[in-house]
Amino acid sequence: MTTNLKRGGFLSNVDWIAVALYLALAVCGWFNIYAATNNADVEQTFDITQRYGMQLMWIGGSVVLGIVLMLLDYKYYHIFAYLFYALALFVVLLTLTPIGHEQNGAKAWLKLGPILIQPAEFMKIGTALAVARFMSGFSFSIYKLQDLVKVALIIGVPMFAILLQNDTGSALVYCSFLLML
Repeated sequence: MTTNLKRGGFLSNVDWIAVALYLALAVCGWFNIYAATNNADVEQTFDITQRYGMQLMWIGGSVVLGIVLMLLDYKYYHIFAYLFYALALFVVLLTLTPIGHEQNGAKAWLKLGPILIQPAEFMKIGTALAVARFMSGFSFSIYKLQDLVKVALIIGVPMFAILLQNDTGSALVYCSFLLML
């Protein structure tokens, strides 16, 4: 256990402004979805068969996941960065097989029962972790061409795989990784 956790506890290390901003955005987004899709025939506000009910479930799930991620020691992100990157890339490539589900012209989804999951979203997190892990190494230098080529490969391989899915919008997000450089 680290000294910071012994002194002030877990809650003293939380960025409460970021948490409040997240919750405010989530609540505003939920109100917008509720207002746009509200059906006068439905009497329940928290009906999970409606879009706003499902969105409320996703907000609740993300809050729980956020708490779990904040409780994890930061060292785990460093240790498992490449593993998470490789698993996410495998799942992105899995969508290109017959297992993948096509929606809106992009074969970028996996169907798990009634839920559609877009692995490209997890790949963005995996890419950010892998780039951060590689660039934080002692031998990394931004002035060495071979290091920059390796960073370009870490970013470019999933970007190319997502382009193969015909999901240009998600692939364009990878251009923002260039801002890190």
